[in-house]
Amino acid sequence: MGAVILFEFPADRPEARSWILDHAAMLAIEGKAELKFVGTEPARSGRAGTETIALEFAGVDCAESTIAAWQRDSGFPGVVEMRLLEIEPITLAGAIFP
Repeated sequence: MGAVILFEFPADRPEARSWILDHAAMLAIEGKAELKFVGTEPARSGRAGTETIALEFAGVDCAESTIAAWQRDSGFPGVVEMRLLEIEPITLAGAIFP
């Protein structure tokens, strides 16, 4: 089963975005992960905006080891929250006609 890590952080922290994307590029070069999207939730009612970056991995084990390694890295931005999602491939036809 595949996995996605969602990285969430304040949109006004460009160093967090740069750190994640730089390290994600290395994982992509190694064939371990693929960048799926970078999304920004706009600021509202005095609340700062939030950015989310999604990295897809072929397996949960690789995603979990990436989380562990990044958490041990002294350069990892402390403002970043990570969530691990197990994913399964599904087609629209399969969802409509099980």
